[in-house]
Amino acid sequence: MFGPLPSKAVVDTMLDYSDELKANYNLLQSFYKAFDDRNFDDLEEIVRKKLDASISSYMKMSIKTLRLHLPHVQNSFDYTYNNYRIEGINKIIVLNRVAYGYRNLKTIRTVFFYILRTNQLNHIRKNHKIKHMFQLHKKN
Repeated sequence: MFGPLPSKAVVDTMLDYSDELKANYNLLQSFYKAFDDRNFDDLEEIVRKKLDASISSYMKMSIKTLRLHLPHVQNSFDYTYNNYRIEGINKIIVLNRVAYGYRNLKTIRTVFFYILRTNQLNHIRKNHKIKHMFQLHKKN
């Protein structure tokens, strides 16, 4: 009876306070659903429909940007390609820049592995937090 409320109850309580918050939250959840299901038709319908007056200006600006780049978004739905290789090359360039000044190859190697391991752990922690956050606030 007393104690912390489940996260769904907290979200529902917060949504009851403001119609604007509720409209924005529901719109955001419909975006999440379209992206999770990889359903471009649903996403296009959301982006093209007329928005309520209660939708915030920030959300309207985001939707306008999505509307401008809709063909590119469709490509991301249709193809599974991404730029991870380019990002990996950039990471090597950054690591090479960090290595200037070291004379010993063993020291450079140790620094490289330390940086890579730290970045990998931070990436894992960040993704775990994001997934956990989405699971808590995702509307069923």
